[in-house]
Amino acid sequence: LSALLADYRWIEPTGFFLFRDPADMMGMVAFLISCTTITFIAEAMHRARARASEAEAEAKVATERKRSEEQLRENEERLDLALRSAYMGVWHWDIKENRRYFDDQVCHLLGIVPESFTGTAEEFFAVVHTDDREKIVAALNKTIEQDVPYESEYRVVWPDRSIHYITARGKLVRDKNDQPAKINGVCWDITDRKRAEESLFELNEQLEERVIQKTRFHAIVAGVNDAIFRHRDRQELFREVCRIMVETGGFKLAWIGTLDMTSREMRQEASWGETSYLDGIRIVAADVPEGRGPTGRAIAEGRHVISADFEEEPQMLPWRERARAHGIRSSSAFPLYSDGSVAGALTIYSEKPSFFTEEEISLLLSVNENISFALDAISSEKKRLEAEESLRLINEELERRVAMRTIELAETNKELEGFSYSVSHDLRAPLRHMSGFVQLLRKKLREHPDEQTHQYTDAIAGASKKMGMLIDDLLAFSKIGRTEMKKRKVSLDNLVREAVNEIQDDVKGRNITWEIDELPDIYGDQSLLRLVFVNLLSNAVKYTSTRPQAEIKVGWKDEGSEIICSVKDNGVGFNMAYVDKLFGVFQRLHTQDEFEGTGIGLANVQRIISRHDGRTWAEGAEGQGATFYFTLPKKKES
Repeated sequence: LSALLADYRWIEPTGFFLFRDPADMMGMVAFLISCTTITFIAEAMHRARARASEAEAEAKVATERKRSEEQLRENEERLDLALRSAYMGVWHWDIKENRRYFDDQVCHLLGIVPESFTGTAEEFFAVVHTDDREKIVAALNKTIEQDVPYESEYRVVWPDRSIHYITARGKLVRDKNDQPAKINGVCWDITDRKRAEESLFELNEQLEERVIQKTRFHAIVAGVNDAIFRHRDRQELFREVCRIMVETGGFKLAWIGTLDMTSREMRQEASWGETSYLDGIRIVAADVPEGRGPTGRAIAEGRHVISADFEEEPQMLPWRERARAHGIRSSSAFPLYSDGSVAGALTIYSEKPSFFTEEEISLLLSVNENISFALDAISSEKKRLEAEESLRLINEELERRVAMRTIELAETNKELEGFSYSVSHDLRAPLRHMSGFVQLLRKKLREHPDEQTHQYTDAIAGASKKMGMLIDDLLAFSKIGRTEMKKRKVSLDNLVREAVNEIQDDVKGRNITWEIDELPDIYGDQSLLRLVFVNLLSNAVKYTSTRPQAEIKVGWKDEGSEIICSVKDNGVGFNMAYVDKLFGVFQRLHTQDEFEGTGIGLANVQRIISRHDGRTWAEGAEGQGATFYFTLPKKKES
């Protein structure tokens, strides 16, 4: 029809094509037949091509399906190989029928014979450890109720009673009504991992315990050393050591006992912890049942002794029931030394058997050595204190006696000074009479020809003169001790110059070189200090008289709280072996024929300086001169 309509030649504009020429009508019929034939042929060819395309597509689909099936089979084989290599099995649980389907690997993991397993819950839970059954049920319910992946770890008990750990994982599958239908999953054995974790956990616990224990033992060492430093009383030290052992070291009981040398029994000195264990206990250092424990043996053998387990060791039988009642399983005893011999023992107890390791014993031995050292120190300190107390009592007694003797000497000196003053004063009048009569006698005998008589009168006159000098010096010495001192600021420089002027009669005709330093001011008695310089300078002038060129030097130096003055000469000097005699009354190192004098001048010097709280001394050598020193305090007395 489309061809006919397309050929407008066959259609009149008016539509009346039936009234055409027959030839034209025949041509139109022929044309229609030809077009129809061609249309049928074309349609047939189109259908043939469509059927060929469909057949080709079907063949292609079949090929793809076959290839997919082969790929799926290969993947299943690979998955099965991977699961078997990983010791994993496949399972699923039909929720509606409450039946479980396990492959052979799952049955092997659960210790089930595949042929006898029917998939019931009773069969499955029969091999699950009783403590883990509720955990599996809870995990399954959680997956169903919350649509979360199923995860569970549980233990199974094989027929040989061995326990194996299983991990299971699964996913919930719903039906077309969106209701829980089944759970598909896998499971695998984690027994080796669990045992490794348990071993690692136990090892970590052991390491932590060792670290804690080691820390405790180091804390014990530090605590005991601190206690040794702080405590000087033996009982206090013992008590503190026992406390540290229990509270810091974690022991059940610690006690220290000393040995009674007569009975050989241990006497408790200090304890801490389960002290009721010691009530009525008897421990001796002898080869008897009560002496075969750690404490008795440590005392007897002089070394540390360990009891690893009271329940196992036969020698602990006398104390086994007592220890059991107090939760004690092991102990260690350490001998304590004092003055080189065993004096007691430190014994510690633990609630664990075999508690003491070599490292801990080494630390405890160092603690024990420190305690023994402290005992020696305390003993020495006690002896020292006793000696000091004895010395103090002796000193007090000596001081009392010295004080009494000093009082007696002071009274005696006072009496002697009074006596010497009285005697000296009373002797002066008779001596003057005697000297006067000797002078009269010498005048009367002046014309007497007997030379021997003149010698006698000269000797009497000389002796009278010497005796007068002695009496005058003795009076001066007595006055120095009796005269009240009048201290004030004094110029030593002026005193030296006054003293030099006073002895000018002695230096006339002498060749003397004077070297006098500028001396400081001092607080003291002016008249007495002037006498010091007079005596020292007179001596220097006198004992340099044999020198053609005499040298006399007066100097001083500052020594902080005092000054040191010195008078030095180049005279005859003296032997230092007799230096102690220089400042004695009437003590002389030279004869009267060599140098005149009474031997009381230096005694006066020493007495004056002593009253000023100073010191005197001298240095010299025979033929090389001498130097006399004295000190005076700087501080003004209140």
